[in-house]
Amino acid sequence: MQASPFEIYRSLRADVNSGDQHSSKINANKVGLLKGATIRKDQGKIDEDTFREISSVIDSSSKGDFRPLLYIIPFVSVVDIVRKVPVQERAHPLSDEFIVDDLRFGLFDVLELPI
Repeated sequence: MQASPFEIYRSLRADVNSGDQHSSKINANKVGLLKGATIRKDQGKIDEDTFREISSVIDSSSKGDFRPLLYIIPFVSVVDIVRKVPVQERAHPLSDEFIVDDLRFGLFDVLELPI
């Protein structure tokens, strides 16, 4: 399992650049997006129409739509909505990992790096 953010970024970028039609990273991203939408629907945060729209977008997306992006999130802007990942769920037990629930626009910047 790749845990380094740089390695994840580099691998995904390579799959997108090569047009890899069987990319496990891109397929995992699609599965993760659909899982997240399912959770949000079950929590009542999105309705059935929104869920169907998200599913349709995922189904009709191209490989290039999954190019990697780097999100810059100042900790001070999310300190009240961040939670630490439990040790047993971390990529490495000594790493610092966090989950930011309900990250709102305006609390982060997005960069696309050429690699």
